[in-house]
Amino acid sequence: MSFFGNAYVVLDNNGGGNAFNWVDINDGSNPAFTGATFTLNLGNSLKIGGEAQTFPQALGTTVSMFYKIDSGSFVQLNLPYAGARGNNDLWQEAGAGMQEIGTGLGLGQHTLEVYYQAVNENTLYVNNGDGSNYKATINVVPEPTTMLLVGMGLAGAMMLRRRKA
Repeated sequence: MSFFGNAYVVLDNNGGGNAFNWVDINDGSNPAFTGATFTLNLGNSLKIGGEAQTFPQALGTTVSMFYKIDSGSFVQLNLPYAGARGNNDLWQEAGAGMQEIGTGLGLGQHTLEVYYQAVNENTLYVNNGDGSNYKATINVVPEPTTMLLVGMGLAGAMMLRRRKA
């Protein structure tokens, strides 16, 4: 029997509000995380949080989500106990404890990889997609106003070149 129920990666793209993306159990109402591509404008904020549901456990259980970008090291994000959800315990960080991961990412595609871990009565449980972890792509693109300025600059340069010819 699995220790984990549903699990989610929570992303807030530039203050637009939290989006819950399921990782292993399709809940029928939220988008999938694994294999998804998330677009981020260069320099914008992207915050990560998480949620995991476990079968009801004794006191002392701890649950964390680990994430990394590209070939970096995994970073631990503790998921505090948030109460019961149906017959499960709910562990969630979808507020002030979410961590910034977007600023500093360069243009292009980046791999965001996550897995979940719980410790209960000195037993370690891991939810990692059968060992391959859960992976999505962050596609960092130029900010629209930057593209507009570059386009205007190119158009101006072409007009000057025509006048000289």
